[in-house]
Amino acid sequence: MRGRMKSVVLMSAFLVLCVSLSGVYAGDPVNLQALKGMDKKAVMKEMAAWNKALGVKCLECHVSMKELDKEDKPAYGIARKMVALTKTINEALGSNGMTCYGCHRGSLKMPASAANNAVKSDNTDPGNTKTMGKLTMSTNKFLKGAVPGVKVKCGTCHHGEGKVPMAP
Repeated sequence: MRGRMKSVVLMSAFLVLCVSLSGVYAGDPVNLQALKGMDKKAVMKEMAAWNKALGVKCLECHVSMKELDKEDKPAYGIARKMVALTKTINEALGSNGMTCYGCHRGSLKMPASAANNAVKSDNTDPGNTKTMGKLTMSTNKFLKGAVPGVKVKCGTCHHGEGKVPMAP
C-alpha cells in the first residue's frame, strides 16, 4: 500500500510539473532578434547547446520559464551580442563552425589564464595568421561595447591548441 501511495504522489507531482511547464513552450517563440526566423524546435535546440557550452541553465539569462521574452537580466542582452559576435566570426572565417563552446569550453567565464597560453600551430600560412590577428582585433573591438572589461588574445579561444574545438 505504501509503495502504491508513493507512486501516486510522484506521478501527481510529475503531472503538476508538466502542466506548469506546458505554457513555457506554447506557441512560437517571441522577441527573437538573434535567432530570427527559427522555429520553436530549432530555438530550443540552439539554447540547449548554449546551456551545455556555457555551463548554465535557462534562468542565467531568462527572468522565468514563463516569461522567456523578457529582457530584464543583463545576461539576456549579452547573449544576444555574443550570438552576433559568433556570426561575425563565422563570416570572417567563411564557415559556420564557431560556437560558444569554441571559446567558453563549458564555462560561462573563461579562465583568464587561458588567454596567455601559447597557440600550438603547424600552420605555416602567413595569410591565416594575419586573418586570425585581424579577427582577434575585431573581436576585441566588438567586445569592448558588448562586454566591457573583457579582452581576448589568441589563447582565449585556442587554449594552447592549434584548432578551436567546436563541441565538447
